Amino acid sequence: MNKFKTFVLGSISCMSLNVYGGNAEPGMVSNMHFLDNGVVLFYTDGAIGNNVPSCAVTQPSRFAIDGSTDAGKAQLSGLLLAFATSKRIQIYGKNKCDIWGDTETVYYFKMVD
Repeated sequence: MNKFKTFVLGSISCMSLNVYGGNAEPGMVSNMHFLDNGVVLFYTDGAIGNNVPSCAVTQPSRFAIDGSTDAGKAQLSGLLLAFATSKRIQIYGKNKCDIWGDTETVYYFKMVD
């Protein structure tokens, strides 16, 4: 492989592809709010990283799911399962507050226990 290809591949492998916002370390779900427009707000006690979007600095441990969409319903099912079985979740935010003005939208989350 020539030096240029080696440089490009090495550079790409060192780049962070993390485009997520306020990621939360594994934590428990609490204080769920089910709003009349299908939005579900919830808190986590997992440590929040430094990438909290500016729109969510007043509520860095609160996240939002749009339960009125098919994708949101799937996320809500997983969230309720985690809550009901006392499983911790790790959350990755979208880096924007497009569902609820001061609350970061969930990109995805996973159960870790």
